[in-house]
Amino acid sequence: MIEVRPYITDIQTNIKVGSLTLSDLSANLFITGPNGSGKTAVLNALELALTGEARDLGGRDKVRSAVMLAQLAPEGEGPIYARVKFSSGDTAEWVLEEGKRPKWTPPPFTVRWLYPEIANAVKGSKAVCARFLVKYFSKDGAQLLEAEEKARKAASAHNAEARALKVALTRLGALAPKAAEHEAKAGILHAIVMLTGFQVQHGLSTCGTCGSSDIPSKVLAERQTKAQAQLEAIGGPPETHRAQALQTALEEATRSAEVHKTQAIALLDKMYTFVETNREGLAQAITKYIPASLEGQVGIQLTKGAIFIGIQGEKGHIHTYISGAQFMALCVGIAGAIAVKSPQDELVVLATPDKALDHEYLKYVMGVLQTLPIVTVFQSPIRPRGRPSAHWTEVDMGAT
Repeated sequence: MIEVRPYITDIQTNIKVGSLTLSDLSANLFITGPNGSGKTAVLNALELALTGEARDLGGRDKVRSAVMLAQLAPEGEGPIYARVKFSSGDTAEWVLEEGKRPKWTPPPFTVRWLYPEIANAVKGSKAVCARFLVKYFSKDGAQLLEAEEKARKAASAHNAEARALKVALTRLGALAPKAAEHEAKAGILHAIVMLTGFQVQHGLSTCGTCGSSDIPSKVLAERQTKAQAQLEAIGGPPETHRAQALQTALEEATRSAEVHKTQAIALLDKMYTFVETNREGLAQAITKYIPASLEGQVGIQLTKGAIFIGIQGEKGHIHTYISGAQFMALCVGIAGAIAVKSPQDELVVLATPDKALDHEYLKYVMGVLQTLPIVTVFQSPIRPRGRPSAHWTEVDMGAT
């Protein structure tokens, strides 16, 4: 084992199964035991202590809600807690007291909780997979991802603004087919009201509307009252100034959204170009860390709508429909390629799902994992034959 990074030496938790303390751990932890014995509870505790959130709860990808997390408490227990200690002497802790928000004291270094991110990339959309590969394998990945995310968020914000402005214009009637006709009629009536009112106020006898002279003030007042009633019947004075301002804002928001969308697409295209240009090197880097029993090389293929990462068969065909064991091995290979490129002050963790592998395959996967500079938490309902390797700490939850 190449122990170049901090690793977890102690775990204390009471999540799901009651108080549990694991001490003197190595960088590779093998957790076994029957279903319901608490294997996943240990992973929940580790993830909460290391990242402040948990997965695999109620079918949700990530959970931070105190209401959901409170369900992790075993019956009769007080505050729920998860604490870990590292080989460096540092600690991390997550505590949830009843009626309060979770309190998280994170470790003093970056944590990469890899498996869910890797699985999401392999199974995800073209954009999700490209962002993942750029994040971990491009030297300019951080800047490129930041710029693309900023452009996407800006486009989304401007689109939301445009939708709100359309609602406002619709309520004003400015987007209706007869909006212009309505505005013209309202404008004429409003002008008549203002003009006749001015004439009545100043005792003018010539009608400004029809041009007749010697019109009694009473008649002008009646014309004003009639025009006012008609104006009120159609909604009052024209809103031209408001509608124009909203229309201008709508056009600007729509234009800005399109500009930022174009920027985001261009940045995403750069990511696709990176993957296409480097796909053979990326595939070789991943292949280096998959179990030798996995037949074939890893291949990466880009199509118009997807990026495929799978096992490359004859004639370069990528087999993406692989078994659960092969999928796990593929994820291990990707984790290995990431681990060797990650800064040495990071804690890189590969916590596998609870999958049943046969003894031979389990041996191969564990053999690869113990050579990687990462923290491994491996779940399995079966254990390898013979004595565990010195690189691994085995915890049998069925016996605790």
